[in-house]
Amino acid sequence: MNHLSLAALLLALGLPSSLMLACSPRPAASAPRIYETRGTIKSFGPNRAYATIHHDTIPGYMEAMTMSFEAREEGQLAPFEVGQRVSFSFSDEEGRRVILTIRKE
Repeated sequence: MNHLSLAALLLALGLPSSLMLACSPRPAASAPRIYETRGTIKSFGPNRAYATIHHDTIPGYMEAMTMSFEAREEGQLAPFEVGQRVSFSFSDEEGRRVILTIRKE
């Protein structure tokens, strides 16, 4: 039975409209946006699980500032040092900034 048939059945039975809304298809979740920028590594978190980076302005996201970015996978930040200039891409996943790619400049 498709969603429209189910909604029609609920309506015919006189059930509350809130039940009909529960049967409506949910909109698909949108994919996280990907951003690219450059910056200077200021510090690392325990086990290099994240890096605090002073980044340049990120068009469409935010002005230049210092903030933390999570490593996407274990060991991703191992080759880098504090004070090093990097180019990187990241996604914002519900407030979690996850590094997708990172390279030395």
